This record gives sequence, structure tokens and C-alpha cells, in this order.
Amino acid sequence: MNLRDTIRKLSISLFGILFGFAVAAVIILLQGKPLGASMSALFEGSFGSSFAIGNTLNKAAPLLLVALGFILANAAGLVSIGGEGQIFIGGTCAVAAGLGTSGLPQPIPLLCALIAGFAGGGFWSAIAGWLRARLGVNEVIVTLLLNYIALNITEYVVDQKGLLRDGEAEPQSRELPGAARLGRLLPDTTSQLHFGVIIAVLAAIAVWFILRRTVPGFRIRMLGKNPQVAARNGVSLRTMSVGVMFGAGGLAGLAGTSMLLGEQYRLRPGFSPGYGFDGIAVALIANNNPMAAIPAAILFGALRAGGNLLEAQVQVPQALVIVIQGTIIFAVAGMAYLQKRIKTPVVAADPPTEPTDKSNNGNNGNNGNNGLVATTAGAL
Repeated sequence: MNLRDTIRKLSISLFGILFGFAVAAVIILLQGKPLGASMSALFEGSFGSSFAIGNTLNKAAPLLLVALGFILANAAGLVSIGGEGQIFIGGTCAVAAGLGTSGLPQPIPLLCALIAGFAGGGFWSAIAGWLRARLGVNEVIVTLLLNYIALNITEYVVDQKGLLRDGEAEPQSRELPGAARLGRLLPDTTSQLHFGVIIAVLAAIAVWFILRRTVPGFRIRMLGKNPQVAARNGVSLRTMSVGVMFGAGGLAGLAGTSMLLGEQYRLRPGFSPGYGFDGIAVALIANNNPMAAIPAAILFGALRAGGNLLEAQVQVPQALVIVIQGTIIFAVAGMAYLQKRIKTPVVAADPPTEPTDKSNNGNNGNNGNNGLVATTAGAL
């Protein structure tokens, strides 16, 4: 991607963000609320104190991890909208592993919980990858339906005393021991910022590096751009589909893990407030760029963190945050579509011509596959 395309995509995202806040401002004014006080409350709730900053970044971390999973799958030509289910399964596995290894010395319980969270989310997503590779089942439908199954599994394990239930009236798991928790990043006791933020940023760097600087990443992008060329160059479509979906689901599983190990410390039904779907929006705002997903996740985390104070101080419904998010997505998608339409005008095809040099024609025919591979590699 050249500098011009980067600037164009960045301008589209910025326009969408500004348009979303402009629509929010109109709604606030129509409700008769003070615009300045509303925006001030939104900013104060997001970045006005060390607690607010920590809260914003803690919310951004799972959003970023889900977005990275979507970006990884999308690079291979797959669409996974099962982040919510992968969050629940990953979080459930992480809590089970943390509680099961609670008697072991540090950092074994924490490492076991992180590995179990990644593996659980990866396994749940790999089901859709296997069905796509083996039976040709649409992964969008499978991942969507798996969300509801995962939610019911989580509710079941915290409702049964023989599994993870604490034994109290409210369905929830036992509290995670200190050895299985993510530590705080700042000594300030008012800040809840935890190491899950570092994990999310490192994951973004890793996904970017894998996709852009490694041979497996090149094969993933080749598969997404042209599966036929990928198959001719030895890429196993079945193995790659399952592997990519496992990695994408593992990242979403880490999102649920960071929420439970870093803040909540207990598994409860519905512990994710829709981060599995908001993470997809983060990926779309970032134009499927792993590094651009970091500021996009911070933006959405700030909206969620500041929405509480906005409602408490100015009596503006917190649903306004959802309106802003939806408007941003709508504006970005609309601008990208218009840019694509303008960039690719319809041109009449020239009539076919007979080759004038038979020797050159034969060489071109023999080297057709090599030329196609080279063209694909250059595009990637």
C-alpha cells in the first residue's frame, strides 16, 4: 500500500469519526441538553483522571483483540462474526484453568489461564473453519450460531455446583486467586489499568508482523486474494482455513480472558457487554489494519467509558454511544464505497485481437502461471 492510499483510508476514517460526533451533537441539542457540558462529561469520563484513563484502556484491550481476530480471518478471505461466543468460551476456559491450578506457585496459574483462554476461543472458532474447509458451510452462519451456544454453555457451567458455581444464590464462579490474575500496570491504587492492555498491543504488533513480514502471512494474504493461485503454489486451503480461524478465535478468547483475569475475577453469565460485535466495528474503522486498530479501539473504549458519566451528569442516555458508533461505521462504509466507485469507472472492453508473434504467444502461454503469481505477489 502506497502513501496515497494510506492517506485516503485515514481521511475516510477521520471523516466517519467527525460525522459520528456531529450527529451526536445534533441529537444532544434536539434534546435540549447543553452541548459543551455533554462533550466535557464524555471526555472527563474517558480521560479526565487516572481511573478514567485506566478504564478506557481496559475496555479498549478486548475490543482490540477481537478486532485483530477479525482482521486475521479477513486476510484469508474468511469472515468471522463469532467474537462474542469466542469471548465466552475463552473466558470460561481461562477461569476453569485458573481455579484448577490455584494451588500451584506463580506464575503457573496465570500462564495456564492465558493458554486455556486462547485455546478455548481458538477451538470454538476452528469449528467454523473445519466446516468451511470440509463441507463448504458458510463460516458467517456458523460463527453467528455458535455465539448463542457459547452463551448457554457459560450459563450452564456457572449454574451447576459440580462445575464452576460458587454455591451462592447468584450464578457465578468462585473468585480467581491472586496468582491467576493480571497485575496492575500502575502503582496508583485508583487506576485499574492491567497487563491485558500490554497483551493486546503486543498481539497487534504480532499480527501485523505475521501478515506483512513472514511467509505464512504471505500465504494467508494470497489465500484471501486468490485461492486458486494459493492452491497452485502449495497452500493447503483446508489446513490454512482451520489454522487461521483457530488463531482468530484465540485472539477473541484472550479478550474474554483479559476481562476476567484483569477486572472481574469471576465468571458470570453475560460478562461481555457486546465486545464481540464492537470489535468487528473497530476492525472496519481501522480498514483491517492491525496497527490502525489500536487507536480505533481506544476511541470505542473511550466512548464506552465516558458514556456512564455522560448519563450521570447531563442525563443524556448512554445509548447515544451506540448511535455514535453506528454513525461512524455507516459514514466510513459509505465513503469507502463512493471512493471505490469513483476510482474504478466502467470502461468498455476492447475487442480481442489475434497474436502477431506465435513464438512470443507460446512463451506467454507457458509462463502464464508464473506471471499470475508475480502479479498476485505484487498486489499483496
